[in-house]
Amino acid sequence: MKNNRLGKNRKSMKYVTVMLVIVTVLLWLLCLAVEYILGSRSGDFEFLAIMETVAENLIGILPPLIIFNFAYEYFTKLYVSEEISEKIAETMMSNTDVIDRFSDESKKDFVFASLNSILNKEKGEVVYNIIKPYIDFEFNIRRNFKYFISLDEYRGKNWLFSCDDYYAVTERISYTKVLSSNKTFQSVFKLGFFVQDADLDEKLKADTYLFRENLQIKNQDLIRLIALTDEEKLDFVKNQLALKVLINKTAAQLVSVEIGENGIELVFETVHLNLTEAQVEIYFVMPQLKSKNKFLVSIPEPTCKVDISFYYPRDYLNVTLIPFLNGEYNSKDAVQVDGVRNIEFDNWVIPMSGAVFIWEECK
Repeated sequence: MKNNRLGKNRKSMKYVTVMLVIVTVLLWLLCLAVEYILGSRSGDFEFLAIMETVAENLIGILPPLIIFNFAYEYFTKLYVSEEISEKIAETMMSNTDVIDRFSDESKKDFVFASLNSILNKEKGEVVYNIIKPYIDFEFNIRRNFKYFISLDEYRGKNWLFSCDDYYAVTERISYTKVLSSNKTFQSVFKLGFFVQDADLDEKLKADTYLFRENLQIKNQDLIRLIALTDEEKLDFVKNQLALKVLINKTAAQLVSVEIGENGIELVFETVHLNLTEAQVEIYFVMPQLKSKNKFLVSIPEPTCKVDISFYYPRDYLNVTLIPFLNGEYNSKDAVQVDGVRNIEFDNWVIPMSGAVFIWEECK
């Protein structure tokens, strides 16, 4: 129906001027013929007088005709332009094949122009620059991110750290990692536990690190770890930290352990090669200074469906949860019962979202 209207409007725009000219000429000829017939019968027909009358009529009728013509063309073009824009938008939204025919640059220009239309130019540029890495697919994503943390006294044997000074934090992480179009899962990767926040922030942006976290131990205990032999360091990671990494349900092999003043860096190798998607599972037990009464969970990549649980001894600790997930989630939405703090978020979260758990002794 809209196509019929568009066709009729285009024809009207094309022929309206010609029709007006033809009608005007016919009217003039008709008037001239009537004047001639009447003048011939009465004998007072004067050609010059008739032409003067025609000229006066022409001068009187032309301005309204011209104004009408321009006004009609302007409003018709405006209407047709709106109809065409509506039809194009309707076609593009209902049929992605149409969009696929455009070049990538044209698609980006369309997104940029749309943002500038919805927002003002400055805000549109801000939003576009934020989403541009995602449009260019220069990022990795995660799905079904589950992070379970348990804070408790150490229950095992031969613990290298003082139970008076340290809690044992048991952590289980699992998620599906999807890599960007120009990347594949590296067969050799690292896990890092860093003393300084600056080192942690830097490593959070490095693709070579599958997992990174703060290492909150005393400097004297770090010096003791540095002094261990290579064999003792491997034993510390395998038996004290009980660290395990699985890629697609297959255990990755611990290749080397480096412990320095910046923290602990672990190098792993997996048998899987050239993966663009992988199921990741990580398990370990980490010492946590009792004097450092907070635990940070940070998600460095766009992630869909987040489930974070923090377990703690309810008899003598009280935990406050501070979530920061897109600004859409607050502590009132979380599950908060004695001994457990839990966040479940089914939507996408932006990079560097997460939560902070802060505890204090019960009064």
